[in-house]
Amino acid sequence: MSKDIHDESNFEGDIDNSMPGIDLSYNRRVSGKILEKGLSLGWQPIESNDHQDIINNDVAGDLNTRIQMFHAYGTLRATAFPNGNFQLYAEGIAGFKGVALTSKFTEELTEDVTHDINHSMTTWNLGYAIGLRWGLNDHLALDVRYLRVEGGELHRIVDVETSDEGTLNFNQTDWKAPVGYLRAGISFNF
Repeated sequence: MSKDIHDESNFEGDIDNSMPGIDLSYNRRVSGKILEKGLSLGWQPIESNDHQDIINNDVAGDLNTRIQMFHAYGTLRATAFPNGNFQLYAEGIAGFKGVALTSKFTEELTEDVTHDINHSMTTWNLGYAIGLRWGLNDHLALDVRYLRVEGGELHRIVDVETSDEGTLNFNQTDWKAPVGYLRAGISFNF
C-alpha cells in the first residue's frame, strides 16, 4: 500500500486524506555486489466521480470518471546488513510520473462497459528513498519505505463534468505533484 505526501510539515494530515495506492517493486540482489538494480511500478487514485443517466452516442448509461497518478522508476539500492533480520536500505530512483483521466461508461440496457483514457500527461522524476525490511522468515518480510522525489511539471485535472451528449469536459491547473510517498507492505524473496 502506498500513500502520497504533499506537505512534509503536515505528514499526518496528508496520510489521513490521501487514498491508498499500489506500489510493486522488484530488486535483484547479486551475491558480492553492493548495489541492487530494481524496478518500481505504482498507481495512486486521486479522485473518482459518478455521473448518472448520461446520453452518449444516443445510448443512456452511467459514467464513472477517475483521476489517477502512476509511476515507473528504475532503482539502485544499497542495503546495510543484507543477511540480517533488520535490513536498512537507501535507494536512488529515476523514471517518470504521470497523471491520467480515465472513464468507464456502462450502458443502461445492455450493461456493456466501455473504458477510455480521456487525457494523460507524464514528466520525469529523480529522487531517493530510505527504508527498513524486517524479515519474518526466509521468504517473507515487512517493508516500510519513504520516497522523496523531484520532477518536472504536471497539470492537475479539475472540474470534470459531462455535457448533455456525454462528452467529458475538464480544466487543468498548475500542480505541484506529491513530494513523497510512504509505502508499507510485504515483500517476498524468491
